[in-house]
Amino acid sequence: TMKFLKTKLCFVSKLRLKTNVSQLFIIFIFIILYSVLSIVKHLNYGPGYDLAVSDQFIWQFSRFKPAITTIHSYPFTSIFADHFELIFLLISPIFWIWDNAISLILLQNILICLSALPVFLLARKKGVNQLLSLVLMVSYLSFFGIQNSLWSDVHSIVFAASFLPWFVFFLDV
Repeated sequence: TMKFLKTKLCFVSKLRLKTNVSQLFIIFIFIILYSVLSIVKHLNYGPGYDLAVSDQFIWQFSRFKPAITTIHSYPFTSIFADHFELIFLLISPIFWIWDNAISLILLQNILICLSALPVFLLARKKGVNQLLSLVLMVSYLSFFGIQNSLWSDVHSIVFAASFLPWFVFFLDV
C-alpha cells in the first residue's frame, strides 16, 4: 500500500506542476464575477431566509455556543433537530476572521470556483488537449446549476458539492 500511495502522490505532484496561469486566471475571474453578483444581491436585501439561518448557526458555532435558532421554522430548537449539517462546524472559524454574512458568501464562491481545477486536471489526465480542457473548466463554472447555487444564498450542500470534483479526481488518480 505504501508503494501505491507514493505512486498517487507522484502523479498528483506532476499534475500540479502542469497547472499554469490560464486556469488560475479563469478561476480568479469567475470568483470575482460570482462574488460581485452575490454581494450586490446581499447588499440590496436580496438574500432570504436560508442565509439568515446559516449565518446564525455558523456564528453560534464560532462562539462555541449551542446552535439554537430563533428564526428557523422550529424556533428555539437546535439545528440538529431539523438538519444534520456538520459542514457548518468546519467553516465556522471564518467568523473569527470576519464576522459578517458576506464572508460566508465569499467562502462559498471561492470553494465552488476552485472546484473547477480538478475538472481541468482530470480532463488533462484523460488526454484531452489544453484548449478543450479549459473549455470544459469554463463550461463547468458557467453551468446553470453552479450559477443558481451561488445565487441562492448560502447552503451547506453547496459547500459539500464543492468537494465532489476533488473526490472524483483523487478517485481516478
